[in-house]
Amino acid sequence: MTASSSHEDNDLWAEVTKTVTPANRDDVLIKKETKPAKKKTAGKQGKAQATTSASPALQKPQTKPFVNPADLRSKTPSMRAGIDNASAKRLTKGSFSIDDRLDLHGRSEAQAHKALMQFVQQAARNGARTLLVITGKGAMGQGVLRRKVPEWLKEYPLKSHVLAISQASGKDGGGGALYVRLRRQRDSQ
Repeated sequence: MTASSSHEDNDLWAEVTKTVTPANRDDVLIKKETKPAKKKTAGKQGKAQATTSASPALQKPQTKPFVNPADLRSKTPSMRAGIDNASAKRLTKGSFSIDDRLDLHGRSEAQAHKALMQFVQQAARNGARTLLVITGKGAMGQGVLRRKVPEWLKEYPLKSHVLAISQASGKDGGGGALYVRLRRQRDSQ
């Protein structure tokens, strides 16, 4: 590159930058980083070589990925993965004894989210299996908490504790409450 072409490039760049207006902070989209595609290995021998070539400090610990909680409010069988039919029926009918309950009436969305996180995590630590979360129906049955609580239960970190979610039976609050079945806690030794 010669000195004159470098000077021309700088002049051209200065002209281009004069026509650009800065974006408002609200207009900026943040893209999630995508992971590079993994290279395919040739059979078991390739996998063994790949794991031994990386240093132990760089290897990720092998953890079992959690299946998303079964949403028994859905009629789609794929949304019911992880729970057998007999247990699903018992949960939807309210046949399991309720180990603990949380009433979210009168709480803001932020307060309810924090309370739900603490409640489910504490219940899981205590070995509870079936919870009742009372959201209320909200105005005309379209309450914010009624809509948000099932979403929160399917997100990290709660999804690692939750096995299934079902609308409560009439005796426990009907459409304004949810049964939450927690995963069995396994002792890791």
